[in-house]
Amino acid sequence: MVRWTALRAGDLDYINFPPPNVAIQEKKNPTPGVVTVLPQPVGTVWVYINVTKPPFDNKKVRQAFAYAIDKHELIKAASGDWVNRSTINLSSIGRGCTFR
Repeated sequence: MVRWTALRAGDLDYINFPPPNVAIQEKKNPTPGVVTVLPQPVGTVWVYINVTKPPFDNKKVRQAFAYAIDKHELIKAASGDWVNRSTINLSSIGRGCTFR
């Protein structure tokens, strides 16, 4: 937060990786003279479940869990709502899982 305050005060010309909540707010309500760039993150995030212990040792429970999760809400919660939904591939979520 100190870097952000210094930028807004004109003490800095550039900061890298501002706090996500500040960057999102700045995009919605810009500070005059400040340009905020939010590049899309690149990477893959996996959620692992231990399928050797109850209740996830049951195939039906794993299937229900996969279908019950709101994938967009999960991504929103993990990304701070700054990921562009058009760049998210959900095609394998819930389908590409191994149900032994």
